[in-house]
Amino acid sequence: MKIELITREGCALCDDTKRILDNREIEYTEKIIGTDLTRQQVFELVPGLTSGTMLPLVLVDGTWIGGRTEIVRYINTENVT
Repeated sequence: MKIELITREGCALCDDTKRILDNREIEYTEKIIGTDLTRQQVFELVPGLTSGTMLPLVLVDGTWIGGRTEIVRYINTENVT
């Protein structure tokens, strides 16, 4: 399973999501908007994304599953450790 986070500097939900994954020792990669990706690249990477979508964006095996709430639900449901 490959988890990828798309985040923004100064985003409290992004930081909280990383903290949750770090505490569970779950590996992930992070791409930061404005550093690693442009806003346009994010829209190309995540089809169906709207401009009002909150960060972080969480992709599991290349599929966008949502954000912080969804990754917490996913790791609890799938018993990811």
